[in-house]
Amino acid sequence: MSRTTPLDFMIFGFLLCLCIFSTQSDVFAEDAKSVSAEELLKPAPRPPRAALSPSSLPLEFLDGERIALIGNSTAERMNLFGHFETRLMLRFPEKQLVVRNFARPADEVSLRQRGSDYYKLDDPLFAFGPDTFLCFFGFNESFAGPSGIEQFKADYEKLLDEFSNRYPRDDAGSKARFVLCSPMAFESTGDPLLPDGSAENANLAIYSEAVREIATKRNLAFVDIFAETQKAFNAQAGLQFTINGCHVNEAGDRLLANVLERAMFGLKSEVHNSDQYEQLRKAINDKSWVHLQDYRMLNGWYVYGGRRTWDTETFPREYVKIRNMAAVRDRYVWDIAQGKTVAEKPDDSQTGDLFKPDTRFGNPSQKYSENAEGGPTILPPDELIKK
Repeated sequence: MSRTTPLDFMIFGFLLCLCIFSTQSDVFAEDAKSVSAEELLKPAPRPPRAALSPSSLPLEFLDGERIALIGNSTAERMNLFGHFETRLMLRFPEKQLVVRNFARPADEVSLRQRGSDYYKLDDPLFAFGPDTFLCFFGFNESFAGPSGIEQFKADYEKLLDEFSNRYPRDDAGSKARFVLCSPMAFESTGDPLLPDGSAENANLAIYSEAVREIATKRNLAFVDIFAETQKAFNAQAGLQFTINGCHVNEAGDRLLANVLERAMFGLKSEVHNSDQYEQLRKAINDKSWVHLQDYRMLNGWYVYGGRRTWDTETFPREYVKIRNMAAVRDRYVWDIAQGKTVAEKPDDSQTGDLFKPDTRFGNPSQKYSENAEGGPTILPPDELIKK
């Protein structure tokens, strides 16, 4: 008796996807291509921006300042919980700050892997145009140990030069500023199958000091996350702030927000547990999810990876709409932070239209059409295997 295997379903799913994502007619596609991807995604003119204050603590922001987080999972997991950005918005409700998180797990100063054609349509970070970069590097690099320190410092300085030149604040070429954050400490879990953290923290201590040295050399603000998180981790044994010693849970994200807020603005952080705080945090996490679909969508392999379609019809319009949706959520976040009454959810009705191509199914003139009634003919597994 024949059996259906997972491979059978994978093959069937692959063939079905090939059919579904094919467009119905060249004429319809040509209409959609009347506006090129380059035209759709071309950044608007950027007039000269006001001068930034020096990169020093306490940090001062311009009205409408654009802040980008880059680096590894320490920053990337803020997308899940949103405590730091919530504190930021409540501390500066009238500044209307614009925050986007571009961090990725395992990003390093010299190794930031992206899909094969990630920049084919455009560069999401350039499209955003940050005024200030909050940089979170050093954790992954620390596994090289003491012998990797000098290379780490050289690579970090190279990254700062590269980003400074690649991402000007305006068309006049104004330079962005940088704030360097140390790596986070490793939490001893008590799990015999996981590291106890002693070797990891010995390395992280010297990489944290290396980040401090770079900041001092370049007159940049430095935030010591390592010392503060290590102190909190050592106060009580076992998993409290992370899920595995190095990736924060919600309590860890709250701790990280406390450390960042206190270090950057020189004031003791207060406990936030009001209804406004949670309403704002929910809105921020929603905005972060929308932005995630821009800089790191789940199925990026179709958009800019090995199964890319060089799509000039749907994807550019999706980018435009997603960025407009994020901008709508900025306004929603500012209103909550300022204590205004807001609708139950953001209004996306004016964020742009999408191009929705027809499929080949049900069109007898197309060779992929399986029947004139429309829709694919899906056979039972046993019959599918015979064919």
